[in-house]
Amino acid sequence: MPPKKQQKSKQHQQASTSAGGEDDNSKIAVITPTILRQLIINYFPPQLLRGMNYQEAGLTSTEPIYDGGLAIIEKILKNVNTRLQMYGPPSKIVRALKEFRQFEGSQDQLDIDWGDPFMPQLVHRIGVICLKEFELRIRPAKEPFEIMPFLEQEIGERFSAFEDVKVINEDDKEEFKFEPNLNQKTFDFVYKTFLKLLEFPNVDSEEEEEEEKEEEKEEEKEKEEEREKEKEEEKEEDEEEEEDEEEEEDEEEEEEEEEEDEEEKEEVDSKEFALHNTDELKWVLREHFEENPPTIDPAGFTEISYFTSYYIKLLYDLCEKVLERILDRKKGNKKTRNMSPNATDNEPFVMRAELERAIKCYYIEGESDADESDGESRIDFLTTIPYNEEDFEKKYGNKIVFVNVAIPTVRCRARPIMMLDSDYCILSLHALIQMWHELVFGRKIFQKMDTVDANNFMNILARLLQKHFTVEKATEGHVNADIEGKKCPLFINLEAVKEIQYEIDDLCEGMNEGEKDIQIEDHQPTTPQYLTGRLQMLNIPKTFPETNKKFQELIKKKQIDFSKEVFFKKLEEALFADFIGRFEPLKEFVLSQAPLAFQ
Repeated sequence: MPPKKQQKSKQHQQASTSAGGEDDNSKIAVITPTILRQLIINYFPPQLLRGMNYQEAGLTSTEPIYDGGLAIIEKILKNVNTRLQMYGPPSKIVRALKEFRQFEGSQDQLDIDWGDPFMPQLVHRIGVICLKEFELRIRPAKEPFEIMPFLEQEIGERFSAFEDVKVINEDDKEEFKFEPNLNQKTFDFVYKTFLKLLEFPNVDSEEEEEEEKEEEKEEEKEKEEEREKEKEEEKEEDEEEEEDEEEEEDEEEEEEEEEEDEEEKEEVDSKEFALHNTDELKWVLREHFEENPPTIDPAGFTEISYFTSYYIKLLYDLCEKVLERILDRKKGNKKTRNMSPNATDNEPFVMRAELERAIKCYYIEGESDADESDGESRIDFLTTIPYNEEDFEKKYGNKIVFVNVAIPTVRCRARPIMMLDSDYCILSLHALIQMWHELVFGRKIFQKMDTVDANNFMNILARLLQKHFTVEKATEGHVNADIEGKKCPLFINLEAVKEIQYEIDDLCEGMNEGEKDIQIEDHQPTTPQYLTGRLQMLNIPKTFPETNKKFQELIKKKQIDFSKEVFFKKLEEALFADFIGRFEPLKEFVLSQAPLAFQ
Protein backbone atom coordinates (compact mmCIF):
# COMPACT_ATOMS: atom_id res chain seq x y z
CA MET A 1 0.00 0.00 0.00
CA PRO A 2 1.17 3.57 -0.53
CA PRO A 3 2.38 5.30 2.66
CA LYS A 4 -0.34 6.54 4.92
CA LYS A 5 -1.24 10.18 5.07
CA GLN A 6 0.63 12.18 7.68
CA GLN A 7 -1.27 14.43 10.11
CA LYS A 8 -4.20 14.79 7.77
CA SER A 9 -7.10 12.62 8.88
CA LYS A 10 -8.16 14.66 11.90
CA GLN A 11 -8.29 17.95 10.05
CA HIS A 12 -9.98 16.40 7.05
CA GLN A 13 -12.66 14.80 9.23
CA GLN A 14 -13.32 18.16 10.85
CA ALA A 15 -13.66 19.77 7.45
CA SER A 16 -15.91 17.01 6.18
CA THR A 17 -18.41 17.06 9.02
CA SER A 18 -18.41 20.68 10.16
CA ALA A 19 -21.27 23.11 9.71
CA GLY A 20 -24.14 20.70 9.46
CA GLY A 21 -24.80 17.44 7.68
CA GLU A 22 -23.49 14.37 9.47
CA ASP A 23 -24.22 11.79 6.78
CA ASP A 24 -21.72 10.43 4.28
CA ASN A 25 -22.92 12.85 1.60
CA SER A 26 -21.63 15.76 3.67
CA LYS A 27 -18.03 14.55 3.47
CA ILE A 28 -16.63 16.72 0.73
CA ALA A 29 -13.32 18.42 0.21
CA VAL A 30 -11.75 21.02 2.44
CA ILE A 31 -13.21 24.39 1.52
CA THR A 32 -11.13 27.49 0.81
CA PRO A 33 -12.15 31.17 1.05
CA THR A 34 -12.14 31.49 -2.75
CA ILE A 35 -14.50 28.52 -3.08
CA LEU A 36 -16.71 30.02 -0.37
CA ARG A 37 -16.76 33.28 -2.33
CA GLN A 38 -17.95 31.46 -5.46
CA LEU A 39 -20.70 29.78 -3.44
CA ILE A 40 -21.86 33.11 -2.01
CA ILE A 41 -21.89 34.75 -5.45
CA ASN A 42 -23.90 31.93 -7.00
CA TYR A 43 -26.31 31.41 -4.10
CA PHE A 44 -27.48 34.84 -2.98
CA PRO A 45 -29.29 37.44 -5.13
CA PRO A 46 -26.60 39.58 -6.81
CA GLN A 47 -28.26 42.79 -5.62
CA LEU A 48 -27.49 41.87 -2.00
CA LEU A 49 -23.79 41.51 -2.79
CA ARG A 50 -23.29 44.91 -4.41
CA GLY A 51 -20.46 46.84 -2.81
CA MET A 52 -19.35 43.89 -0.70
CA ASN A 53 -15.61 43.97 0.00
CA TYR A 54 -14.46 40.38 -0.53
CA GLN A 55 -10.94 41.12 0.68
CA GLU A 56 -12.24 42.60 3.92
CA ALA A 57 -14.49 39.57 4.28
CA GLY A 58 -11.49 37.25 4.02
CA LEU A 59 -12.65 35.62 0.78
CA THR A 60 -9.49 36.02 -1.32
CA SER A 61 -7.19 33.40 0.19
CA THR A 62 -6.63 29.91 -1.20
CA GLU A 63 -5.57 28.39 2.12
CA PRO A 64 -7.88 25.58 3.32
CA ILE A 65 -10.24 26.29 6.21
CA TYR A 66 -11.51 23.54 8.47
CA ASP A 67 -14.72 24.96 9.94
CA GLY A 68 -16.73 24.96 6.71
CA GLY A 69 -16.37 28.75 6.48
CA LEU A 70 -18.24 29.43 9.73
CA ALA A 71 -15.82 32.07 11.04
CA ILE A 72 -15.84 33.95 7.73
CA ILE A 73 -19.65 33.93 7.52
CA GLU A 74 -19.85 35.21 11.12
CA LYS A 75 -17.54 38.09 10.18
CA ILE A 76 -19.56 38.88 7.04
CA LEU A 77 -22.88 39.00 8.89
CA LYS A 78 -21.47 41.14 11.68
CA ASN A 79 -19.29 43.66 9.85
CA VAL A 80 -19.19 43.25 6.05
CA ASN A 81 -22.72 42.54 4.75
CA THR A 82 -25.43 42.66 7.41
CA ARG A 83 -28.12 42.28 4.74
CA LEU A 84 -27.46 38.54 4.66
CA GLN A 85 -28.62 38.22 8.27
CA MET A 86 -32.18 37.55 7.13
CA TYR A 87 -31.07 34.12 5.90
CA GLY A 88 -30.48 32.99 9.45
CA PRO A 89 -27.54 32.54 11.82
CA PRO A 90 -24.06 31.77 10.45
CA SER A 91 -24.36 28.03 11.07
CA LYS A 92 -27.58 27.84 9.02
CA ILE A 93 -26.08 29.81 6.13
CA VAL A 94 -22.99 27.58 6.10
CA ARG A 95 -25.21 24.51 6.00
CA ALA A 96 -27.29 25.97 3.15
CA LEU A 97 -24.17 26.77 1.12
CA LYS A 98 -22.76 23.32 1.78
CA GLU A 99 -25.97 21.62 0.65
CA PHE A 100 -26.02 23.80 -2.46
CA ARG A 101 -22.45 22.79 -3.21
CA GLN A 102 -23.16 19.09 -2.70
CA PHE A 103 -26.29 18.85 -4.82
CA GLU A 104 -25.72 16.81 -7.95
CA GLY A 105 -25.14 19.08 -10.91
CA SER A 106 -24.10 22.16 -8.91
CA GLN A 107 -20.37 21.74 -9.41
CA ASP A 108 -20.51 21.08 -13.14
CA GLN A 109 -23.32 23.51 -13.94
CA LEU A 110 -21.74 26.41 -12.05
CA ASP A 111 -18.35 25.58 -13.59
CA ILE A 112 -16.58 26.04 -10.27
CA ASP A 113 -13.26 24.35 -9.51
CA TRP A 114 -13.90 23.06 -6.01
CA GLY A 115 -10.35 21.82 -5.60
CA ASP A 116 -11.62 18.43 -4.51
CA PRO A 117 -8.88 15.77 -4.77
CA PHE A 118 -11.26 12.96 -3.88
CA MET A 119 -13.41 13.51 -6.99
CA PRO A 120 -16.83 12.59 -5.52
CA GLN A 121 -18.50 12.82 -8.95
CA LEU A 122 -15.98 10.62 -10.75
CA VAL A 123 -17.75 7.28 -10.45
CA HIS A 124 -21.10 8.78 -11.43
CA ARG A 125 -19.69 10.65 -14.44
CA ILE A 126 -17.69 7.70 -15.71
CA GLY A 127 -20.69 5.43 -15.21
CA VAL A 128 -22.74 7.71 -17.44
CA ILE A 129 -19.98 7.73 -20.06
CA CYS A 130 -19.77 3.94 -20.06
CA LEU A 131 -23.51 3.42 -20.32
CA LYS A 132 -23.71 5.94 -23.15
CA GLU A 133 -20.78 4.59 -25.15
CA PHE A 134 -21.49 0.89 -24.81
CA GLU A 135 -24.16 -0.49 -27.10
CA LEU A 136 -25.42 -2.78 -24.39
CA ARG A 137 -28.04 -4.51 -26.50
CA ILE A 138 -25.44 -5.56 -29.10
CA ARG A 139 -22.15 -6.23 -27.35
CA PRO A 140 -21.96 -6.19 -23.55
CA ALA A 141 -18.57 -5.75 -21.93
CA LYS A 142 -16.81 -8.98 -21.03
CA GLU A 143 -13.99 -7.72 -18.83
CA PRO A 144 -13.19 -4.57 -16.80
CA PHE A 145 -10.42 -3.45 -19.16
CA GLU A 146 -12.97 -3.07 -21.98
CA ILE A 147 -14.48 -0.17 -20.05
CA MET A 148 -11.17 1.61 -19.59
CA PRO A 149 -10.66 3.14 -23.06
CA PHE A 150 -13.66 5.37 -22.48
CA LEU A 151 -12.03 6.76 -19.34
CA GLU A 152 -8.67 7.78 -20.78
CA GLN A 153 -9.55 11.42 -21.36
CA GLU A 154 -11.27 11.82 -17.99
CA ILE A 155 -8.44 10.22 -16.07
CA GLY A 156 -5.78 12.04 -18.09
CA GLU A 157 -7.29 15.41 -17.22
CA ARG A 158 -7.63 14.64 -13.54
CA PHE A 159 -4.27 12.92 -13.21
CA SER A 160 -2.53 15.88 -14.85
CA ALA A 161 -3.02 17.59 -11.50
CA PHE A 162 0.23 15.86 -10.58
CA GLU A 163 2.09 18.41 -12.67
CA ASP A 164 0.73 21.23 -10.53
CA VAL A 165 1.43 19.60 -7.16
CA LYS A 166 4.22 21.31 -5.27
CA VAL A 167 6.33 19.06 -3.04
CA ILE A 168 8.62 20.52 -0.38
CA ASN A 169 11.07 19.09 2.11
CA GLU A 170 10.15 19.04 5.80
CA ASP A 171 13.26 21.10 6.61
CA ASP A 172 12.20 23.85 4.19
CA LYS A 173 8.59 23.94 5.34
CA GLU A 174 8.91 27.06 7.48
CA GLU A 175 10.83 28.89 4.76
CA PHE A 176 8.11 28.19 2.17
CA LYS A 177 10.52 27.04 -0.52
CA PHE A 178 8.27 25.36 -3.05
CA GLU A 179 10.88 23.43 -5.00
CA PRO A 180 9.35 20.20 -6.28
CA ASN A 181 11.01 16.89 -5.47
CA LEU A 182 8.60 15.18 -7.83
CA ASN A 183 10.29 16.28 -11.04
CA GLN A 184 8.91 15.85 -14.54
CA LYS A 185 10.89 12.68 -15.18
CA THR A 186 9.57 11.00 -12.06
CA PHE A 187 6.05 12.17 -12.82
CA ASP A 188 6.25 10.75 -16.35
CA PHE A 189 7.45 7.43 -14.98
CA VAL A 190 4.64 7.19 -12.40
CA TYR A 191 2.06 8.38 -14.89
CA LYS A 192 3.08 5.86 -17.57
CA THR A 193 3.08 3.11 -14.96
CA PHE A 194 -0.41 4.12 -13.94
CA LEU A 195 -1.54 4.03 -17.55
CA LYS A 196 -0.18 0.51 -17.84
CA LEU A 197 -2.14 -0.40 -14.73
CA LEU A 198 -5.32 0.77 -16.42
CA GLU A 199 -4.36 -0.83 -19.73
CA PHE A 200 -4.55 2.49 -21.52
CA PRO A 201 -2.63 2.75 -24.78
CA ASN A 202 -0.12 5.54 -24.26
CA VAL A 203 0.37 6.85 -27.81
CA ASP A 204 3.41 8.95 -26.99
CA SER A 205 5.23 6.13 -25.21
CA GLU A 206 4.43 3.68 -28.05
CA GLU A 207 5.86 6.11 -30.62
CA GLU A 208 8.96 6.56 -28.46
CA GLU A 209 9.37 2.78 -28.19
CA GLU A 210 9.09 2.41 -31.97
CA GLU A 211 11.69 5.14 -32.48
CA GLU A 212 14.00 3.44 -29.99
CA LYS A 213 13.57 0.11 -31.80
CA GLU A 214 14.41 1.78 -35.12
CA GLU A 215 17.52 3.33 -33.60
CA GLU A 216 18.54 -0.04 -32.17
CA LYS A 217 18.12 -1.66 -35.58
CA GLU A 218 20.28 1.01 -37.22
CA GLU A 219 22.95 0.64 -34.54
CA GLU A 220 22.88 -3.13 -34.97
CA LYS A 221 23.25 -2.71 -38.73
CA GLU A 222 26.25 -0.42 -38.28
CA LYS A 223 27.84 -2.89 -35.88
CA GLU A 224 27.31 -5.69 -38.37
CA GLU A 225 28.99 -3.69 -41.12
CA GLU A 226 31.93 -2.96 -38.82
CA ARG A 227 32.22 -6.65 -38.01
CA GLU A 228 32.33 -7.54 -41.70
CA LYS A 229 35.09 -5.00 -42.30
CA GLU A 230 37.04 -6.36 -39.36
CA LYS A 231 36.64 -9.88 -40.70
CA GLU A 232 38.00 -8.87 -44.09
CA GLU A 233 40.99 -7.14 -42.51
CA GLU A 234 41.70 -10.10 -40.25
CA LYS A 235 41.56 -12.78 -42.98
CA GLU A 236 45.33 -12.90 -43.19
CA GLU A 237 45.73 -13.61 -39.50
CA ASP A 238 46.23 -17.01 -38.01
CA GLU A 239 43.31 -19.41 -38.51
CA GLU A 240 43.25 -20.30 -34.82
CA GLU A 241 43.02 -16.69 -33.82
CA GLU A 242 40.38 -16.27 -36.47
CA GLU A 243 38.40 -19.18 -35.05
CA ASP A 244 38.78 -17.86 -31.50
CA GLU A 245 37.56 -14.48 -32.58
CA GLU A 246 34.62 -16.02 -34.40
CA GLU A 247 33.75 -18.03 -31.29
CA GLU A 248 33.92 -14.91 -29.15
CA GLU A 249 31.74 -13.06 -31.62
CA ASP A 250 29.27 -15.93 -31.62
CA GLU A 251 29.15 -15.86 -27.83
CA GLU A 252 28.62 -12.09 -27.85
CA GLU A 253 25.85 -12.44 -30.41
CA GLU A 254 24.19 -15.16 -28.35
CA GLU A 255 24.36 -12.98 -25.25
CA GLU A 256 22.91 -10.04 -27.17
CA GLU A 257 20.13 -12.23 -28.51
CA GLU A 258 19.38 -13.46 -25.00
CA GLU A 259 19.26 -9.87 -23.73
CA GLU A 260 16.94 -8.90 -26.60
CA ASP A 261 14.71 -11.87 -25.78
CA GLU A 262 14.65 -10.76 -22.14
CA GLU A 263 13.67 -7.19 -23.16
CA GLU A 264 10.95 -8.45 -25.50
CA LYS A 265 9.62 -10.68 -22.74
CA GLU A 266 9.52 -7.72 -20.33
CA GLU A 267 7.67 -5.66 -22.96
CA VAL A 268 5.12 -8.43 -23.40
CA ASP A 269 4.76 -8.72 -19.62
CA SER A 270 4.20 -4.97 -19.31
CA LYS A 271 1.56 -5.01 -22.06
CA GLU A 272 -0.21 -7.87 -20.29
CA PHE A 273 -0.18 -5.93 -17.03
CA ALA A 274 -3.57 -6.85 -15.55
CA LEU A 275 -6.06 -4.35 -14.19
CA HIS A 276 -6.25 -6.02 -10.81
CA ASN A 277 -2.48 -6.22 -10.34
CA THR A 278 -1.44 -3.06 -8.50
CA ASP A 279 1.86 -4.37 -7.13
CA GLU A 280 4.01 -2.55 -9.68
CA LEU A 281 2.38 0.82 -9.12
CA LYS A 282 2.45 0.40 -5.34
CA TRP A 283 6.12 -0.51 -5.50
CA VAL A 284 6.92 2.54 -7.64
CA LEU A 285 5.08 4.87 -5.28
CA ARG A 286 6.49 3.26 -2.13
CA GLU A 287 10.07 3.50 -3.38
CA HIS A 288 9.63 7.12 -4.45
CA PHE A 289 8.01 8.26 -1.21
CA GLU A 290 10.54 6.42 0.95
CA GLU A 291 13.28 8.41 -0.74
CA ASN A 292 11.25 11.66 -0.93
CA PRO A 293 8.77 11.93 1.94
CA PRO A 294 6.25 14.41 0.53
CA THR A 295 4.57 17.36 2.18
CA ILE A 296 2.12 18.97 -0.22
CA ASP A 297 1.48 22.67 -0.41
CA PRO A 298 -1.91 23.10 1.37
CA ALA A 299 -3.14 25.23 -1.52
CA GLY A 300 -2.63 22.29 -3.83
CA PHE A 301 -3.74 18.69 -3.40
CA THR A 302 -3.25 16.17 -0.60
CA GLU A 303 -0.33 13.76 -0.51
CA ILE A 304 0.18 12.01 -3.81
CA SER A 305 0.31 8.60 -2.20
CA TYR A 306 -3.08 9.01 -0.57
CA PHE A 307 -4.49 10.54 -3.73
CA THR A 308 -3.32 7.61 -5.82
CA SER A 309 -4.46 4.88 -3.44
CA TYR A 310 -7.91 6.46 -3.23
CA TYR A 311 -7.97 6.79 -7.00
CA ILE A 312 -7.30 3.07 -7.39
CA LYS A 313 -10.13 2.31 -4.99
CA LEU A 314 -12.50 4.49 -7.02
CA LEU A 315 -11.63 2.64 -10.19
CA TYR A 316 -12.17 -0.75 -8.58
CA ASP A 317 -15.55 0.38 -7.25
CA LEU A 318 -16.40 1.76 -10.66
CA CYS A 319 -15.59 -1.50 -12.42
CA GLU A 320 -17.69 -3.49 -9.99
CA LYS A 321 -20.70 -1.17 -10.32
CA VAL A 322 -20.59 -0.91 -14.09
CA LEU A 323 -20.05 -4.62 -14.58
CA GLU A 324 -22.96 -5.41 -12.28
CA ARG A 325 -25.14 -3.28 -14.52
CA ILE A 326 -23.80 -4.60 -17.80
CA LEU A 327 -23.34 -8.28 -17.01
CA ASP A 328 -26.03 -8.49 -14.34
CA ARG A 329 -23.71 -10.74 -12.36
CA LYS A 330 -25.81 -10.73 -9.21
CA LYS A 331 -28.76 -12.92 -10.02
CA GLY A 332 -32.10 -11.40 -9.20
CA ASN A 333 -30.76 -7.86 -9.33
CA LYS A 334 -32.11 -5.36 -11.83
CA LYS A 335 -29.92 -3.18 -13.97
CA THR A 336 -30.50 0.13 -12.30
CA ARG A 337 -30.09 3.56 -13.83
CA ASN A 338 -30.65 6.70 -11.83
CA MET A 339 -32.91 8.14 -14.50
CA SER A 340 -34.96 10.70 -12.66
CA PRO A 341 -35.07 13.06 -9.70
CA ASN A 342 -38.21 13.05 -7.58
CA ALA A 343 -39.78 16.05 -5.90
CA THR A 344 -41.47 14.20 -3.05
CA ASP A 345 -41.00 11.05 -1.05
CA ASN A 346 -44.48 9.65 -1.72
CA GLU A 347 -45.21 10.68 -5.32
CA PRO A 348 -42.72 8.93 -7.63
CA PHE A 349 -42.49 10.14 -11.20
CA VAL A 350 -40.16 10.11 -14.17
CA MET A 351 -39.55 12.68 -16.84
CA ARG A 352 -41.31 11.78 -20.06
CA ALA A 353 -38.35 12.86 -22.18
CA GLU A 354 -36.09 10.59 -20.15
CA LEU A 355 -38.54 7.71 -20.43
CA GLU A 356 -38.62 8.06 -24.22
CA ARG A 357 -34.85 8.24 -24.29
CA ALA A 358 -34.58 5.10 -22.18
CA ILE A 359 -37.05 3.26 -24.39
CA LYS A 360 -35.09 4.25 -27.48
CA CYS A 361 -31.89 3.11 -25.80
CA TYR A 362 -33.18 -0.40 -25.21
CA TYR A 363 -35.22 -0.68 -28.42
CA ILE A 364 -38.33 -1.89 -26.66
CA GLU A 365 -40.69 -3.15 -29.32
CA GLY A 366 -43.65 -0.90 -29.99
CA GLU A 367 -42.29 1.96 -27.88
CA SER A 368 -39.23 3.05 -29.84
CA ASP A 369 -40.98 5.78 -31.81
CA ALA A 370 -41.17 8.86 -29.57
CA ASP A 371 -43.91 11.42 -30.02
CA GLU A 372 -42.31 14.40 -31.73
CA SER A 373 -45.36 16.65 -31.48
CA ASP A 374 -44.06 18.37 -28.37
CA GLY A 375 -40.40 18.29 -29.31
CA GLU A 376 -40.07 22.05 -28.94
CA SER A 377 -41.45 22.03 -25.40
CA ARG A 378 -39.07 19.22 -24.45
CA ILE A 379 -36.15 21.52 -25.12
CA ASP A 380 -37.22 24.07 -22.54
CA PHE A 381 -39.59 22.09 -20.33
CA LEU A 382 -39.09 18.45 -19.47
CA THR A 383 -42.65 17.34 -18.76
CA THR A 384 -43.09 14.53 -16.26
CA ILE A 385 -45.41 11.58 -15.88
CA PRO A 386 -46.00 9.51 -12.74
CA TYR A 387 -45.25 5.82 -12.87
CA ASN A 388 -46.33 2.71 -11.05
CA GLU A 389 -43.43 0.46 -10.13
CA GLU A 390 -45.47 -2.74 -10.52
CA ASP A 391 -46.77 -1.71 -13.95
CA PHE A 392 -43.28 -0.78 -15.10
CA GLU A 393 -41.92 -4.13 -13.99
CA LYS A 394 -44.64 -5.98 -15.93
CA LYS A 395 -44.17 -3.89 -19.06
CA TYR A 396 -40.41 -3.45 -19.21
CA GLY A 397 -39.10 -6.26 -17.03
CA ASN A 398 -35.65 -5.54 -15.65
CA LYS A 399 -34.60 -3.29 -18.52
CA ILE A 400 -35.55 0.04 -16.96
CA VAL A 401 -35.61 0.84 -13.26
CA PHE A 402 -36.11 4.39 -12.04
CA VAL A 403 -34.66 5.54 -8.75
CA ASN A 404 -36.40 8.25 -6.72
CA VAL A 405 -34.29 11.20 -5.60
CA ALA A 406 -35.54 13.94 -3.30
CA ILE A 407 -35.22 17.54 -4.48
CA PRO A 408 -34.80 19.93 -1.52
CA THR A 409 -37.05 22.95 -1.27
CA VAL A 410 -35.54 26.22 -2.38
CA ARG A 411 -34.88 29.43 -0.44
CA CYS A 412 -32.98 31.85 -2.63
CA ARG A 413 -31.41 29.69 -5.38
CA ALA A 414 -32.87 26.51 -6.86
CA ARG A 415 -30.68 23.43 -7.07
CA PRO A 416 -29.57 22.55 -10.62
CA ILE A 417 -30.28 18.97 -11.70
CA MET A 418 -28.23 17.30 -14.43
CA MET A 419 -30.32 15.48 -17.02
CA LEU A 420 -29.27 12.56 -19.20
CA ASP A 421 -28.64 14.85 -22.17
CA SER A 422 -26.22 16.90 -20.03
CA ASP A 423 -28.64 19.83 -19.77
CA TYR A 424 -29.51 21.31 -16.40
CA CYS A 425 -33.02 21.87 -15.12
CA ILE A 426 -34.76 22.97 -11.95
CA LEU A 427 -38.30 22.40 -10.79
CA SER A 428 -40.40 25.09 -12.42
CA LEU A 429 -42.08 26.03 -9.13
CA HIS A 430 -38.63 26.53 -7.59
CA ALA A 431 -37.69 28.75 -10.54
CA LEU A 432 -40.77 30.90 -9.96
CA ILE A 433 -40.01 31.25 -6.24
CA GLN A 434 -36.36 32.07 -7.00
CA MET A 435 -37.35 34.91 -9.34
CA TRP A 436 -39.84 36.29 -6.82
CA HIS A 437 -37.26 36.17 -4.04
CA GLU A 438 -34.82 38.22 -6.10
CA LEU A 439 -37.48 40.83 -6.88
CA VAL A 440 -38.64 41.26 -3.29
CA PHE A 441 -35.47 40.81 -1.24
CA GLY A 442 -32.80 41.37 -3.89
CA ARG A 443 -34.02 44.34 -5.89
CA LYS A 444 -36.48 45.42 -3.15
CA ILE A 445 -38.53 46.60 -6.10
CA PHE A 446 -41.71 47.36 -4.12
CA GLN A 447 -40.15 49.66 -1.49
CA LYS A 448 -40.55 52.84 -3.57
CA MET A 449 -43.86 52.08 -5.31
CA ASP A 450 -47.31 53.34 -4.54
CA THR A 451 -50.43 51.19 -4.90
CA VAL A 452 -51.06 52.06 -8.57
CA ASP A 453 -47.44 51.52 -9.63
CA ALA A 454 -47.30 48.19 -7.79
CA ASN A 455 -50.50 46.93 -9.43
CA ASN A 456 -49.32 47.96 -12.90
CA PHE A 457 -45.94 46.30 -12.36
CA MET A 458 -47.50 43.04 -11.15
CA ASN A 459 -49.91 42.96 -14.10
CA ILE A 460 -47.02 43.21 -16.57
CA LEU A 461 -44.95 40.68 -14.59
CA ALA A 462 -47.85 38.21 -14.53
CA ARG A 463 -48.31 38.42 -18.31
CA LEU A 464 -44.60 37.73 -18.74
CA LEU A 465 -44.61 34.72 -16.41
CA GLN A 466 -47.80 33.26 -17.86
CA LYS A 467 -45.97 32.71 -21.15
CA HIS A 468 -43.64 30.24 -19.42
CA PHE A 469 -45.48 28.83 -16.40
CA THR A 470 -48.85 27.42 -17.42
CA VAL A 471 -51.01 24.55 -16.28
CA GLU A 472 -51.15 23.34 -19.89
CA LYS A 473 -47.41 22.73 -19.92
CA ALA A 474 -47.60 20.99 -16.56
CA THR A 475 -50.57 18.74 -17.30
CA GLU A 476 -50.27 17.96 -21.02
CA GLY A 477 -49.91 14.19 -21.31
CA HIS A 478 -49.77 13.87 -17.52
CA VAL A 479 -51.63 10.92 -16.00
CA ASN A 480 -52.35 12.86 -12.81
CA ALA A 481 -53.91 15.81 -14.65
CA ASP A 482 -57.49 14.65 -13.98
CA ILE A 483 -56.89 13.37 -10.46
CA GLU A 484 -57.73 15.93 -7.80
CA GLY A 485 -54.91 16.67 -5.39
CA LYS A 486 -52.23 14.95 -7.47
CA LYS A 487 -49.07 16.76 -8.49
CA CYS A 488 -47.93 17.21 -12.07
CA PRO A 489 -44.24 18.10 -11.54
CA LEU A 490 -42.70 20.20 -14.29
CA PHE A 491 -39.04 20.93 -14.95
CA ILE A 492 -37.67 23.97 -16.73
CA ASN A 493 -34.35 24.20 -18.49
CA LEU A 494 -31.86 26.65 -16.94
CA GLU A 495 -31.36 28.32 -20.30
CA ALA A 496 -35.08 29.13 -20.32
CA VAL A 497 -34.77 30.47 -16.77
CA LYS A 498 -32.01 32.82 -17.91
CA GLU A 499 -34.18 34.12 -20.76
CA ILE A 500 -37.03 34.85 -18.34
CA GLN A 501 -34.65 36.65 -15.99
CA TYR A 502 -33.43 38.81 -18.88
CA GLU A 503 -37.04 39.77 -19.59
CA ILE A 504 -37.56 40.67 -15.92
CA ASP A 505 -34.35 42.73 -15.98
CA ASP A 506 -35.71 44.70 -18.94
CA LEU A 507 -39.00 45.19 -17.10
CA CYS A 508 -37.21 46.55 -14.02
CA GLU A 509 -34.81 48.78 -15.95
CA GLY A 510 -35.12 52.40 -14.87
CA MET A 511 -37.14 51.62 -11.75
CA ASN A 512 -35.99 52.86 -8.37
CA GLU A 513 -34.88 49.98 -6.21
CA GLY A 514 -35.17 50.04 -2.44
CA GLU A 515 -32.37 51.66 -0.48
CA LYS A 516 -33.20 50.39 3.00
CA ASP A 517 -31.44 47.19 3.92
CA ILE A 518 -33.45 44.16 4.92
CA GLN A 519 -31.58 42.62 7.81
CA ILE A 520 -31.99 40.97 11.17
CA GLU A 521 -30.10 42.33 14.14
CA ASP A 522 -30.62 39.11 16.08
CA HIS A 523 -32.78 36.01 16.11
CA GLN A 524 -34.88 36.74 19.16
CA PRO A 525 -38.71 36.53 19.11
CA THR A 526 -40.51 39.32 17.30
CA THR A 527 -42.56 42.07 18.91
CA PRO A 528 -45.61 43.97 17.58
CA GLN A 529 -43.47 47.09 17.18
CA TYR A 530 -40.82 45.18 15.21
CA LEU A 531 -43.38 43.63 12.84
CA THR A 532 -45.18 46.91 12.22
CA GLY A 533 -41.90 48.74 11.60
CA ARG A 534 -40.62 46.15 9.15
CA LEU A 535 -43.88 46.05 7.22
CA GLN A 536 -43.75 49.83 6.88
CA MET A 537 -40.10 49.77 5.81
CA LEU A 538 -40.90 47.24 3.07
CA ASN A 539 -43.88 49.34 1.93
CA ILE A 540 -46.25 46.38 2.42
CA PRO A 541 -49.36 48.43 3.43
CA LYS A 542 -49.33 50.23 0.03
CA THR A 543 -48.21 47.44 -2.28
CA PHE A 544 -49.74 44.34 -0.63
CA PRO A 545 -52.65 45.52 1.54
CA GLU A 546 -54.08 41.98 1.91
CA THR A 547 -50.78 40.65 3.25
CA ASN A 548 -50.48 43.61 5.61
CA LYS A 549 -54.01 42.92 6.85
CA LYS A 550 -53.15 39.29 7.66
CA PHE A 551 -50.10 40.26 9.72
CA GLN A 552 -52.05 42.94 11.56
CA GLU A 553 -54.58 40.26 12.50
CA LEU A 554 -51.76 38.09 13.85
CA ILE A 555 -50.50 41.03 15.90
CA LYS A 556 -53.99 41.71 17.22
CA LYS A 557 -54.51 38.05 18.19
CA LYS A 558 -50.98 37.94 19.69
CA GLN A 559 -50.03 35.02 17.45
CA ILE A 560 -46.52 36.24 16.72
CA ASP A 561 -44.48 33.76 18.75
CA PHE A 562 -41.86 33.28 16.01
CA SER A 563 -38.34 34.60 15.47
CA LYS A 564 -37.38 37.47 13.21
CA GLU A 565 -35.84 35.04 10.74
CA VAL A 566 -39.09 33.05 10.56
CA PHE A 567 -40.99 36.32 10.08
CA PHE A 568 -39.14 37.03 6.83
CA LYS A 569 -39.85 33.50 5.59
CA LYS A 570 -43.55 33.87 6.39
CA LEU A 571 -43.61 37.31 4.79
CA GLU A 572 -42.02 36.03 1.57
CA GLU A 573 -44.50 33.14 1.37
CA ALA A 574 -47.42 35.49 2.02
CA LEU A 575 -46.29 37.98 -0.64
CA PHE A 576 -45.82 35.17 -3.17
CA ALA A 577 -49.28 33.75 -2.44
CA ASP A 578 -50.79 37.27 -2.61
CA PHE A 579 -49.22 37.92 -6.02
CA ILE A 580 -50.07 34.49 -7.49
CA GLY A 581 -53.61 34.60 -6.11
CA ARG A 582 -54.37 37.75 -8.11
CA PHE A 583 -53.91 35.93 -11.42
CA GLU A 584 -55.95 32.78 -11.95
CA PRO A 585 -53.69 31.16 -14.63
CA LEU A 586 -50.65 31.43 -12.36
CA LYS A 587 -52.67 30.19 -9.38
CA GLU A 588 -53.79 27.11 -11.34
CA PHE A 589 -50.20 26.43 -12.36
CA VAL A 590 -48.90 26.66 -8.78
CA LEU A 591 -51.70 24.37 -7.57
CA SER A 592 -50.68 21.81 -10.22
CA GLN A 593 -47.19 21.82 -8.68
CA ALA A 594 -48.11 22.25 -5.01
CA PRO A 595 -51.77 21.34 -4.30
CA LEU A 596 -51.59 22.63 -0.72
CA ALA A 597 -50.02 25.99 -1.58
CA PHE A 598 -53.10 28.11 -0.75
CA GLN A 599 -54.45 26.17 2.23
